[in-house]
Amino acid sequence: RLHEFYGAAETSFVTLSDPKTPEGSVGRPYPGVELSIRDAAGRPTEGPGEVWVRSPYLFDGYVLGESAETRWQDGFLTVGEIGRRDAAGNLYILGRRNRAVNVADELVFPEAIEAIVSRAACSPCAVLPVEDALRSKALVAVVEGDGDAARAAALLDHCRESLGPRAMPRQLLFHPELPRLASGKTDLAALARWLEDNT
Repeated sequence: RLHEFYGAAETSFVTLSDPKTPEGSVGRPYPGVELSIRDAAGRPTEGPGEVWVRSPYLFDGYVLGESAETRWQDGFLTVGEIGRRDAAGNLYILGRRNRAVNVADELVFPEAIEAIVSRAACSPCAVLPVEDALRSKALVAVVEGDGDAARAAALLDHCRESLGPRAMPRQLLFHPELPRLASGKTDLAALARWLEDNT
């Protein structure tokens, strides 16, 4: 059997998925793991909130430095990810708290847009906020690879259908190869500097 798991370096295993896991979910708690979804005040909530984990697999702490997103409370640990659970206990990850953007009074998670664009484009994508005179913030999607205006328009139309007009990116650009950190993740700071020169 092949199973996928969701976790982080700090938490190790959090959830486990199988063929019955709903689309978009990362599964149900891994054996021995307790999940809690909490609001900004640290209180359990039925709606979307910060994902807190308690298990025997949690790390003890960082060897060097700290992270403002990594916090402890009553034996639970969070790394700043926002999620929700359905009635069956399946976890859905919406995105990182520190990446959430308010666009026209709507809280938008760039990770959700990245997933939609990446699937449609069959290529990696990164979404970043930029200043906007009308909405305070707007989003720009950058897709790895070559593309033209027609391809950009088709991808934006797909975003409009999937996300609605307020949450969709204002602009979609193409980059030959997204800058990456040593970990392999997109270097968002380097990409933000590139955006300043290209928007």
